[in-house]
Amino acid sequence: SDVFVSTLTPSVTPINGWGPIERDRSNGEQGPTDGGPLRVGGITFPRGLGVHATSDVRYTVPTGCTTFSTQIGVDDYVGNLGSVVFEIWNGTTTRLHQSGIRTGADPATTPITVPLTGVTTLRLVVTDAGNGNAYDHADWLDATIGVEELTRAHRLATTMLDLGDDPSQNDHHLVALGVSDAVAAE
Repeated sequence: SDVFVSTLTPSVTPINGWGPIERDRSNGEQGPTDGGPLRVGGITFPRGLGVHATSDVRYTVPTGCTTFSTQIGVDDYVGNLGSVVFEIWNGTTTRLHQSGIRTGADPATTPITVPLTGVTTLRLVVTDAGNGNAYDHADWLDATIGVEELTRAHRLATTMLDLGDDPSQNDHHLVALGVSDAVAAE
């Protein structure tokens, strides 16, 4: 199951180049929740983070989460203006992804998925692409931290092993779990 990043609390106070970061809205002006809808390439997204370069938002990765997925773009609010670079980091040590320069003139979002195996702090950074931060309203759209789904048979096998190592008892454990022979053979 995926968790929307916008529902999580940052692990440290976020840095944002203009006003506060916005949850499920684009970056607005100086006040909280003054941004409009998240919109890139004419498409509105109900979930995500609206930020302004230079920004740095950090989250503790929940136990068992293995991927971060998002779409990125410069918010339509700024028209063809604005230019940013999106970066995804493992804390402060390793950059996991760096986009090319994204501008308000780009017609669509760019999807990104990065593995989080071994990552304890997810750091989402937006830079000003080296030309100042005017109009740099950047959106992390549909940003989620997810768990790769295990097959039902793998979950059952793991549960059986946790219940006991005696193979003669496996049928008993399967019955106790309410598992039929057909599911066990999956």
